Amino acid sequence: MYPDNSWYSHRNILANYCGVKLNIPIFGSLLHGHIAISEHKSSQIGHLGKRKFTIAPAFLWNKKQLEYSKREGNKNIYAIGAPFLYLHKLKKNLYKKNKPKGTIVFPIKSDFSNIQDNTLINLLRIVEKRFPKPYTLCLSHQDYKYKKRPIKNWKIITCGSRNDTRFLYKLYKFLNKNKNIISTYSGSVILYSLFLKKKTFILDKYIDIKKKKILLKKKKKKK
Repeated sequence: MYPDNSWYSHRNILANYCGVKLNIPIFGSLLHGHIAISEHKSSQIGHLGKRKFTIAPAFLWNKKQLEYSKREGNKNIYAIGAPFLYLHKLKKNLYKKNKPKGTIVFPIKSDFSNIQDNTLINLLRIVEKRFPKPYTLCLSHQDYKYKKRPIKNWKIITCGSRNDTRFLYKLYKFLNKNKNIISTYSGSVILYSLFLKKKTFILDKYIDIKKKKILLKKKKKKK
């Protein structure tokens, strides 16, 4: 019914869990990513702010979201859990004997059409100093598309576009294969990693501080 119901393979996962062979539309609105309650002060988030169309139910991830939405005067809303939980029930036995190793990094999407290589390299250098190999870099679909140069010691992958029906399946596989999970932002991947009891890190400051100091010293000398 809503186009974002099929994003990140969520509709596909629920269909598989329910034993529905046809990937048919959902009569309702499915929350396609986790957003903290504190960020729902704006009405732009229809699931937790004021809803315009209440005939179709809204499906949220947890009870806190449900309670908040009810306080906002919304009706016909339900907490069903994240699609990732249903995927875990479907696939958990597949990775029971898996021995995770190495480190995977999830950088935030670039704001431009081309990924900023200098900033990215700074991040990867810090990871190499602090975490064990093998190293995997998971880029957004757009960043992966424009990333032309290989990076030494790093395998570069992507889960695909948000319309990829296997998106979350791939992410689940990547998380299970790695021991250390690093993200530069507090997105859904952090929640998934913690749920899987991985060593999880948020690395949001990765500019080369030493180079900054050198530049500052040079500027002072010029004066």
